[in-house]
Amino acid sequence: MLEKIQKLFDEKIDDYIKWQKSSEWDEAYKWDILAELSSALEQYNSANAQNINDIISLYQKHNPQSGQFVRFTYFSDLEEGLKSNTELVADFINKIWTREYERANEIYTSFSYNKRSLGTPGMGYFSAGKDPVGRPLFRGEFLDGLTTTLDLQAEFTSNSDKYRYYC
Repeated sequence: MLEKIQKLFDEKIDDYIKWQKSSEWDEAYKWDILAELSSALEQYNSANAQNINDIISLYQKHNPQSGQFVRFTYFSDLEEGLKSNTELVADFINKIWTREYERANEIYTSFSYNKRSLGTPGMGYFSAGKDPVGRPLFRGEFLDGLTTTLDLQAEFTSNSDKYRYYC
């Protein structure tokens, strides 16, 4: 499967670079925001009960109102989690930061409204916020379209599997 993706990448990279330098590309703000967020998060080696409110506030502050990385519902879930168990939310962030995505998703699901999953946008944002170069934003819809285009068989049991495999 990765060979097919590499071939497509090799065929399309020049077109993508041209498009990225054109006036049509309006995604530069994301890189600026992620760099600013990452810089603000550098002071935290890990999350704990004493700093988790500040960490979540930074993520919320850097999620733009227009062209946002994640929906407000993620922050509603985190705020509810903070009310009942700050250490659990801190553990969630630590798991994201150490790339333990499956466990992070389990923790998030435990305190989220209607026990919903974190999803690939949430995993991507909370991960890329800490390391925007090594941990890209990720949208599951992109992977679904890519696998269809390339006629690939990619079956994942969870969004965390998708993120871990491709990112």
